[in-house]
Amino acid sequence: MSAAELRAFLEQHTGFRVPEDRWQFLAARFLPRIEARGFDEVADYVSYLDRDEQGRRELDELLGLLTVRKTSFFRNAACFKALRMTVLPQLVADAGGQRALSAWSAGCASGEETYSLAMVVCAALDKDERDGPAPYVLGTDIVHEALASAREGSYPLRVLHDVPEHYRGYLRGVGQRAWVREEVREVVEFAPHNLMQPPPRPASGSWDLILCRNVLIYFGIEQAREVVSRLVRVLSPGGYLVLGHAEVFTDIDPELEVEFAHGTFYYRRRGARSADPSGGQDATRRWGGPSAPTAASRRDVSRETPTRGYQRAPLELLASDESDTRADTRADTRADTRSGDRERPHAEILAARALREEGDEAGAIRELRAAIRKAPRWAKPRELLAELYLEAGDHEAALFCLEAAIDAAPMDPRPHFLLGDLRRRQGDYRRAEVALRRALYLEPDYASARYALAWVYSLSDRLARARRELRNVLRTLDSVPEARLTPWLEDRSANELRGLCRQAQAEWS
Repeated sequence: MSAAELRAFLEQHTGFRVPEDRWQFLAARFLPRIEARGFDEVADYVSYLDRDEQGRRELDELLGLLTVRKTSFFRNAACFKALRMTVLPQLVADAGGQRALSAWSAGCASGEETYSLAMVVCAALDKDERDGPAPYVLGTDIVHEALASAREGSYPLRVLHDVPEHYRGYLRGVGQRAWVREEVREVVEFAPHNLMQPPPRPASGSWDLILCRNVLIYFGIEQAREVVSRLVRVLSPGGYLVLGHAEVFTDIDPELEVEFAHGTFYYRRRGARSADPSGGQDATRRWGGPSAPTAASRRDVSRETPTRGYQRAPLELLASDESDTRADTRADTRADTRSGDRERPHAEILAARALREEGDEAGAIRELRAAIRKAPRWAKPRELLAELYLEAGDHEAALFCLEAAIDAAPMDPRPHFLLGDLRRRQGDYRRAEVALRRALYLEPDYASARYALAWVYSLSDRLARARRELRNVLRTLDSVPEARLTPWLEDRSANELRGLCRQAQAEWS
């Protein structure tokens, strides 16, 4: 009996892409299950899953096996610190007490993340805001059994160790169980949802905040991009999207801009939300502490097809590429990097590299500017142009290029590395450290960025930290295969960088 047909059905149903090694592990568990249910053919079992009411319960169990259901309260402390310190204060200020805050926790499993989010939302609203519309927090998942557990709101008492002390008042211990208090549960709802389907909406029409953490790792890259696009379409202008730490996209939806705070990153949709005095609810509904949302806010979670996303102003391109003035550099690099690319101009990139090797920097710059015009959203030509300006000592022009490259591809670590190098050359060690740390956050194996950070520490008289970073570089060089490291060595070999580290260690000891 072959499980290939079952695999195809599950991947189509969920959008997941199950790695071959994990599928081999799962197939060994699924095949005996098929036989135990009395099916001789996988096709009959798949039909049972797809069309029979009992089969759908069976499908729910299979979906629970497909994913790692590990979750906890306040998982990833940096994420919740950013929500508490930056994201929610901004959302509360934008709402001005006149409209309900709405947040969606997608892929919520057994509810720990959703309740954590609700606690942070409730705590963010001071007494003045609590006279306004009630917040609404939705948790969704494809596994019905997990949702049933989430609705119960009861967890082993040990979860209190995961909850920061200032939020523990939202839980009460009864025997060996910790129960989420009613004041939090009243602003939360749980519902089934498959991220491959049109997304839910709150009564106000769009979400202020969406958490979709450690879910996209199960999707193929194209499916993941489709999911992100759907999320963006139901995210308010000025609203926030939080993905998992490992879910890094170098070319994410152009409606989103990346923000870094408190040791993590998240995205904000461009634009600003216009105030809605009613918040999509009855304007007379007021909140005196976390209490029950109206029937409209709790139940109007439509599955309609999302509307067209927020529109940007049309792209303006530079008229001429013959001038080598600073104004041209500004215009080239400040072109609207959020517009869609036509076919990426690889020929111009290859030509620029060839001209650079021949020593014709002016010709290389012309080719790179031409590439920028053809693909304003592509970061690569801006990055290469910045390198040329850095080599020429034109720091201001290089800065324009790098800022535009980061705007085009905020999750690409290399422009952050180059920006750190630029700031170091300028003697601005604080901002050099920030840029290099961002590069390392996005790519922890970026050995050259870590070596550069060691030098920044040394130059700013922090030798203990500099020596520690050198040890980290050497540890990376010794533990990561060179084939994996090559893109992050900046034209050096691992042995060359190892020798530089040893030399610096001797000088800084």
